[in-house]
Amino acid sequence: MTELDLNVLKTNIRDELRDRIMPKNTYALEEFDLSDGVDNFEIAQSFIPYSSILGTLHSYSGSISLVLKKYASPVNGLSVYLESSSNDLPSGTSLCVGTIPPASIGTSATTYDVGITLKETLGTRTEYWIRVVPDCTVSATNYYSIYRDTVDTNYWRGSSSTRDVGGTWGATTKDMYFDFKTPNWIWGNYPHERLSLWSYPRIAVDFIGRPIAEQKYLDHRLSRYHLTSAITVYSRYPDEVDDIISDVDRALFRSRISLSSFEILNPGNFTPITPYRTKLFVKSIRYDAIMYIAVP
Repeated sequence: MTELDLNVLKTNIRDELRDRIMPKNTYALEEFDLSDGVDNFEIAQSFIPYSSILGTLHSYSGSISLVLKKYASPVNGLSVYLESSSNDLPSGTSLCVGTIPPASIGTSATTYDVGITLKETLGTRTEYWIRVVPDCTVSATNYYSIYRDTVDTNYWRGSSSTRDVGGTWGATTKDMYFDFKTPNWIWGNYPHERLSLWSYPRIAVDFIGRPIAEQKYLDHRLSRYHLTSAITVYSRYPDEVDDIISDVDRALFRSRISLSSFEILNPGNFTPITPYRTKLFVKSIRYDAIMYIAVP
């Protein structure tokens, strides 16, 4: 980096956290066929929103992204349900459903956004399931496939299960490709004090100090900066604060030597959970961000 730009640095960390923590797994590495000629299959993926998604008075219109492909010409399409959880499995109680007609699905892997409309509020720390069901008849030639990861470790707060349509769910070791579009709640600034409680949880990314600027080289135009970054989490629930702080630490530890603009991001100390205002709690985790600055 040729000069210090705190807004760029905040954006780099913010975007990394959005990629790692928000409810999605965007690794489409293998196909899962939704029919084998004998049975049709359902696939489901659990997730935790973390974001306040409001229904009741004002319905929420959003979308779920999936990667799909069809073989030959299935007559009917797919239904995509958003369901509550029961004993860590899809409950069968649909909160909303979206459909994808056959004509919309191509014969090569393509990302599809399935529109959903919620008329009730989702809990930020509650488990939900995306359930994908083929509506076509069983066929060995006319069927759909859905894409998924080859592992279940890239999305930390959920898991995938499959079953014969109407049968018993069985856990898999491969998360489904999905992106449940939630309102953004990870930012490079602090929340406004007048935000409603329904705007939380929220993450703020900031740089709060530069304890060391090392002039270690013969060339006086080059310096090694140590910047103190603070990732601050706000929530209505103390346990949710700790869950999100844990995910922040996991995300930034994974990318500590590969994050753009930084040589390394070393984890530092936590602050205690403290009341922020009525019915809100806050906690920060700090990082020693090391980077090189050069005079252009």
